[in-house]
Amino acid sequence: MKIDHIGSTAIPGLKAKPTIRFRDYLIRYPKIAREYESLKLKLAEQYPNDREAYTASKTDWILRMNERIREQDGRVY
Repeated sequence: MKIDHIGSTAIPGLKAKPTIRFRDYLIRYPKIAREYESLKLKLAEQYPNDREAYTASKTDWILRMNERIREQDGRVY
């Protein structure tokens, strides 16, 4: 899978710095990347004209993944 864009900086409370780690995590764990892809496709279909609802609906998932990344690499950001 090719990752073209990760727009997680639009999520309240999430700083831009973790986006590279998030991208790297998805590359390192293809199963998680496919899960994220499925979520995004489902939400894009559910909210085709509502970008805010689309973003809000994936926020919890992204925050959980970023917490997992922090736990694995031991960094605080």
